[in-house]
Amino acid sequence: MKICMLAPEFIPNWGGVGTYIVELVKHLPEDFELIVVTPDRGDVETKYLHNNMKVIKTIKAGDTFIYNLKFQYYCLKEIPQLLKEEGVDVIHSHTAHMPDLLLSLKKLDIPTVTTVHSTIKLQRSGTKMATSFRNAEFSERMTYLLYPFLRLAEDFYFSRERKYITVSNWMKNYLEKEYSLNGVEVIHNSVDTDFFYKRKKFEFINSRVYKDREVIFYCGRLIGLKGVGILIKSMKEIIKNHEDVLFLFAGRGNQSYFENLIDKFEIPIWNYEFLGHVDYNRLVEYYSISDVFVLPSFHENFPTSLLEAMACEVPSIATNVGGVSEVLKDRNNGILLNVNNINMYGLSFAINMVLNDYKKFVEMGKKGRDVVVENFSWKENIKKIVSLYERVGDSL
Repeated sequence: MKICMLAPEFIPNWGGVGTYIVELVKHLPEDFELIVVTPDRGDVETKYLHNNMKVIKTIKAGDTFIYNLKFQYYCLKEIPQLLKEEGVDVIHSHTAHMPDLLLSLKKLDIPTVTTVHSTIKLQRSGTKMATSFRNAEFSERMTYLLYPFLRLAEDFYFSRERKYITVSNWMKNYLEKEYSLNGVEVIHNSVDTDFFYKRKKFEFINSRVYKDREVIFYCGRLIGLKGVGILIKSMKEIIKNHEDVLFLFAGRGNQSYFENLIDKFEIPIWNYEFLGHVDYNRLVEYYSISDVFVLPSFHENFPTSLLEAMACEVPSIATNVGGVSEVLKDRNNGILLNVNNINMYGLSFAINMVLNDYKKFVEMGKKGRDVVVENFSWKENIKKIVSLYERVGDSL
């Protein structure tokens, strides 16, 4: 079977969609043929992902918003001929990016599978809760400005005939209610639990730098939507009780804005570090040295970073948004905070609670790994995607 993957994010990935596509490609059976069509974010090695894969790089992508419009146009102009030449069986697209938005205007004889990771409406709603327009990241500002057009485009996109899958039961219910979609299948986000486990030996990280220090880890895009501002505002309250604590921020985004916010709150440089994009092979080591993982987001579907942290037995704190409660159970395998009244004091209280009674929460971290291994491992969930491809491909 030959799959054409329309990948608005790939390697180096910018967020959860990119991680999903990379992991999906890596775990598909070797007898599948893959064509990955993706924006060009520079020269990176991809051959190790799959032995039967061709990567087609399109437009240069140096931003987090405008590139997607160009990528949609490329798909309209070039994909029909590519499909004809390659003999593709199934197209796999991803949204909220909608790379095949314009392409869907054409009549194609090839079925399309779309994974719904998020929607424009949900992203805008979460951003409005999290930050002001002035302090928003570029892509968040553009979503504000172009929202009427983007919402119309999204309504049109969801009216087209395709097979929809999503990564949480919460999103399935939302799509059925908001867009009257029927037959949406849920295949949860997954992680490679043979790779993501708590490491005791480190290949990349000089663990002496972090020795005898409590480490609070955030991993995700540096945008208001993810609650990074709330986490920064909580730092001072935590440092009062834990002077040597270290906050690590991993991910791309509006770093200068958040550095200025940290300066505003007079946080000592000793207590934080921005890591930027962290390579996949190093990421597991940062989880392993962490005492607490924090995801205070205002919108998520089913966050991969939370699964990775839990697979590494890190005591985790997250907001009860999207499908988070489908994996994290409050006071059982982590702490779940109410997003509707989250603030710096509530978050700092939760983090201090973990640090002050750490043995108890270490046991919760172990329960977290058990849940991920049993329910959210690629070993099992890749079978569901393969079965879906085969059913969709045979439907014509």
